Formats: sequence, C-alpha cells, structure tokens
Amino acid sequence: FRQGTKGLAAIEGGGTMTTEWAAPGGLHPPDITEEDRRELLMACLYELNSCIAPRSARLQAIQVVLDELDHSDEFRHDEELDLQADKILFQRLALAFSVDGGPMGEEAGLVASGLEMVYRASRPRVALSFNEVGEAMLPLLVEMIQNPEPRAEDMEAVVRKDVGSESSVTSEEKMLRVTEEVKRAPTKHMDDAHDQEEADDGSDRDTVEDEKKPAANGHGPLDGDARDQDAYSEEKKGDSYENLAHAGMDEARRKHGADANCEVEVETVHSEADRGNAVEVEYSTEQSRQAGNDHAYDENGEESKPQVRFNEDAEVQQFLPEQPLGTSPLAVSRVLKVLRYFSRVLSAMIPMAHHPGLLDALVYQLSRRSENSVTRGLPGSHVHFGINEGLDEHQRQALHQDALGADLAAVRIDAMATVVNLACAEENKILLVYHPGLLDGVLDTANSDPSEEAREHAAIVLMNLAYAEENKVHMAGRDYLLDTIIRLIGDPSPFTRRYASAALFTLACVAANTSRMAKHRDGEILTALVQVLLEDPIDEARINAAEALFNMARNSDSDDDTVMQMGNHTDLLRALAQAVVSDYSADVRAYAARALEWLSADLHHPMPCHNNLLSALTTSAQWTKTTCIAEAFKTQSTISDNRAAMVHHDGLLDALADLALMDGINDEEVSTCAITAIERLTKEDSTRHIMVKNEGVMTALTKATFTKSGLDADDGGLDADMGASVDGLSLVSGVST
Repeated sequence: FRQGTKGLAAIEGGGTMTTEWAAPGGLHPPDITEEDRRELLMACLYELNSCIAPRSARLQAIQVVLDELDHSDEFRHDEELDLQADKILFQRLALAFSVDGGPMGEEAGLVASGLEMVYRASRPRVALSFNEVGEAMLPLLVEMIQNPEPRAEDMEAVVRKDVGSESSVTSEEKMLRVTEEVKRAPTKHMDDAHDQEEADDGSDRDTVEDEKKPAANGHGPLDGDARDQDAYSEEKKGDSYENLAHAGMDEARRKHGADANCEVEVETVHSEADRGNAVEVEYSTEQSRQAGNDHAYDENGEESKPQVRFNEDAEVQQFLPEQPLGTSPLAVSRVLKVLRYFSRVLSAMIPMAHHPGLLDALVYQLSRRSENSVTRGLPGSHVHFGINEGLDEHQRQALHQDALGADLAAVRIDAMATVVNLACAEENKILLVYHPGLLDGVLDTANSDPSEEAREHAAIVLMNLAYAEENKVHMAGRDYLLDTIIRLIGDPSPFTRRYASAALFTLACVAANTSRMAKHRDGEILTALVQVLLEDPIDEARINAAEALFNMARNSDSDDDTVMQMGNHTDLLRALAQAVVSDYSADVRAYAARALEWLSADLHHPMPCHNNLLSALTTSAQWTKTTCIAEAFKTQSTISDNRAAMVHHDGLLDALADLALMDGINDEEVSTCAITAIERLTKEDSTRHIMVKNEGVMTALTKATFTKSGLDADDGGLDADMGASVDGLSLVSGVST
C-alpha cells in the first residue's frame, strides 16, 4: 500500500511522491485488495501514457509505474500485460529514445526497466505479447544494443563536413555576419526574481540559467538566432556544449548511476569562473533540467536548432572523444533481458534470429569487457546514488569499475542466454554457426569469460549447434572449437562439464569426425574424456563421456588409425574397464562395455595395445549384466592369431569359465558366448595343455555338454554352438589322455 500511496500522490496531487503511508494516530495502513491494485495500476499506466511534457513529469510517472511493476508475481505480471502495459511502455521507450538525452538518457533506461519487469510474466502470456507487438519492438530493441561504432563513423563524417563548409568562409565575413545578427537581435532584461520564477514554473530551464547571472550578462540571454551566431562569447561556448547534449551527447560527463527504482538526486559543481563550461554532475538528472526539457525555445516560442559550432582554432578530434555513443548501460541490460524473455517463446525464435542486425548486436554485446568499455554514462542498476559518499577518488574509481564489470558480466550472460534459446530451433542452427563472428564470440566467451554462468551458456550453445547434422563436420573441423570444448570439460562448473561432454559425443556420432577427434592434439580429447569418465561426480557428464568413446570406437573404419589411437592411449582401455565394474550408473557401464566390444573387433595380436585390451576384458568380465564382454571374448577368439595370447593372459581363462558357468534365467546368452569362445580357443594346438589344466574351463565344457545334450534330446538335436562345445570337450580330453 505504501507504493500505492506513492502512486496516488503523484497522479492526483502532481507533487513530490510521498515515501511512506501516514495516518492520524499512527494507524497501520489498510490492506489493499487486488481490485484496488488493479485500479491503481490502470491509473498509473493511464498517467504514463498521457504524460508527454515536461520531462520531469514523464520521469515521475515512470517512477510511479516502476514501483508498481517491481515484483516477482507471475500472475500479476500477466495482469499487467492484459492492461496493455507492454504497448504503453514500448511507446514510452520509443519517445525516450528520440527526445532529449536519447538512448544515453536516464529516461530510456528507466522505461526499459519497466518493460523488463512486465515480461517477467508467464511464458504463454509473453508469447501472446510477442505475437501482438514483439516484431514491432525488435527494430528499436536492436538499435539500442547494437555496436555504436558505425554511428560514430557517421557522426564524424557529418562533423568533418560541417567544419569543411565553415572553413570556406573568411574570418572577416564571419565577423560581419555575426555583428549584423547581434545588432538585429532584440534584447530583454530579466531580473533574478523573474529568472527564479521561470525556474519554478515547471518548465525545467537549463541548470545554468537557474543560478544567478554574472554582472556581465545583466541584460539577459540573447534570442535563439543571435545566441547561435555569437561564436566569440565564453558563455556561448557553454551553449554549444549544451546544444551538443541536445543532439544526444550530454551523457559524456555522467559518472555514476543508480537503481532503476530509486529516486535520483542532483549534485552540480559550478562556479562563476566556470559559467561557460559544461556542468559536471554525479549521477544527476541533468537532462531533465536542460533548457525547455526536451528542446530549447527562444522568447518567441520558436524552437532553436541544436548546432555543433567550432571556433577558428578548434579541431574535430577535440570534440569526438567527448561524444558518448550507443545506449545507456542500464537500458542495454534491460533490453537484453527482454530479448531473453522473447527468445524463450517457440514462435519467436525463428523471426528473432532472422531479424536484421539482431545477431550482430548480440555478437557485439558478447565481446564487451570492462577494460574495453566506456565508463561514462549510467553504470548499473545496482549502483545506488550516495554509495560512494565518504570515499576518496581512488576508492570511487575502484567501486565504479567493479560495478561496471559486474554489469557487463550480466550483459554477456543475457546475450549468451538469448543465443542459447535461439539455437534450440532447428531452423536456426545452421544460420547461427555460419553467421559472421557469432561462433567465434561464443568460443571466446567459453574460453576466457570470468563468469561461470556465461561459460555454461556457451557450452549449451555448442551442444545445441552440434545437434544439427549439417554442422557436425564443420564444427569438428575447427581446432579452436575442439580446444574450447576440452577446456570446458575441465571447467569447475559441473553443468558446464556436462554440456561440453554432450557436445563431444554429439560430434563423435559422425564417422567423418572420428579420426580427427581421436588424433586432435595427440589425443587430448581422449585424455579429457577419460578424466571425466573416472573422476566427474556428475552422472550425466560421465554418461556423455562414455557415449563419446563408444561413438568413436563404433564409427572408426578398419583402415584408419582411430582404433590404434584409442588402443594406444595410456589410460583409455583401463578407464573403460574400471567404469564397467565400478561406476554406479548403469548407463556408464553399458556404454563403456559396448566401447570395449567394438574395440575388440579391431585390436588384435601382435598390436602393442592388444595385451591392454585383454586386461580390460578380463577385468570387465566381473560385470555380468551385459553380453558385451562375452561377445568381445567371442570376437577375439575367432582370430587365430589372438588365441595363444588369450590363453596365456593371466586370469582370462578363469574369467571365461565364470561367464560360461552362469545359469541364471537371463544369463543364457552370456553363457553361450563364453562357451563358444572357450571352444574356439581349444583349436589352438599349442595351448590345449594349458586349457585342460584349468578346472573352470573343464567344468564349464562338461556342464555345457551334458546339459545341452539332455535338453536337445527333446528338441531333436544340438544347436551349432553346443555342437562346438562337445567338439571342444573331445579335443581337450584327447590332449589329456
């Protein structure tokens, strides 16, 4: 109700907003109902919609609306959109963007803050708003966040043109022209009392005019035409700076900012000697006190034309650095949040990505860092006026830089989150990958951004873009991208590691990428995946790593060296075996076992890594809930060159015998594969004497032979595998006799 009282005071009384509710006897404020709040909000929005001038009234109306909108109740924000708050604020934003102060003005930042607040509504209601006015908003929103440098170049060209045209006029001609203009100009005496009355009548005259005039200017200001032509007056030099401000550049001397919802005070620093210079402010509403608010008028009521004037010795370069370009940081941050809300809407993803200039603007925002940013203008929304009182200049600068860095981090996070959402649409994936500078911006953020959240969003973008089949080969062909994913896999954030590992296994799904990824930086990708598989506490990250290794093993060709690269890796086979037997995720175990099965088809004796493979299979045989390891033994035993190595490998025959002796309901396939592998090993004459001495092998063969013989008597015969088992038993028995 305190906020409601503030609103009513501003609307009905038109005076200063009250700060708290008061009642006779110290009574507590009455409860405000939803209906009361709705009526109050309608009144506030009506006042904002109808308030055009003066600027101070607009700012007051905006502040009242912000007090009502600043909450986190989704239902209430839906109601605000039902009351056309989005349309009203959009109109206000367009007005603030075009009038005094322009995009660098305080008004644009406050209105953008209100627009961001109402879009905290539910996603369906935001979608409805976008369908109604969203596409109409996009041109303005894009212009507010785009790179200001092109505008700087255009302005420089205009200024140089003006200087060139003036240089063609001789100094004598200029003196005669100015003298004649001054003679024709009417004079008007203005005493101090009248001057103060002008300042208090709500017209918000320029702050320089609010102070007592020096004696030299006792005749009052000249009219607009004469004032524009008097190039030799020290006071008029100040006017030229102020006219420059009316062209949208008066924010160059702003130093500090305040929250979008806090009231703003003014601190001016002036002296009689500095009357002709621009007045420095410390986060002030100086723009609201410029002559005539949005525009300056002469005594006849005609609007004076803002001009940038130079004296004879001035050079263009002296003025260009003083021209703040672009949009106020507060407005930029709020506009990016609005775009982030829009990008969550399915129907908005495609038109947003294809809107001219939007992706370029996002790329520019991703590139901004505090050390490269202009420190003029409004800092962030969370830096309040008065917070630096009592601090020395060095402490103020440090505080300001910290706040600016935090604000730019939030800007990059919102820009990257918008790209994340746009990358969800299949129609956008190819566009985003090939848009100039966008993928590089994502990679730079992923590599060097100090914000953990920004890096996490960058990892999601890479994962989303990798899902498109058309992007996989292109993305895996960039070394910088693969290096970035390796870096992200080692990120402190578990979410970042999860998304980065998902991007890797997605890229590894394509056979064309397998060899390149396995050999990248001499196996750095394999090392990163092994580390995740063994050490990452996040299940999904380990699942992604295991699946990536499985995809690389499955997609490798027999004639390339991908399998050799994987087999010769110091820790890969051992890590897969350890994951099979010890990981508490069934998915991790399954993918690791399948990777070993596929590698067994291509790694054979006398390859240097063959012994490591047999060790991995022997260890993995402890997990009996899959047929992959038994199938791997079976595949290995089909190659005659492998048989002697298998029989001689420590523990392998025992592992095979244990698998063959399994007799559970779901173990028949595992047992059958193991029996087949044992039978094939018996065909190696040089190793039969070793097998016959293994009790487990003999027991497994005997049990399998008699069990199947009894069962198959009813079925009318033996199947192929069990027929082989009988042959194996006879071969081993022949050796024993």
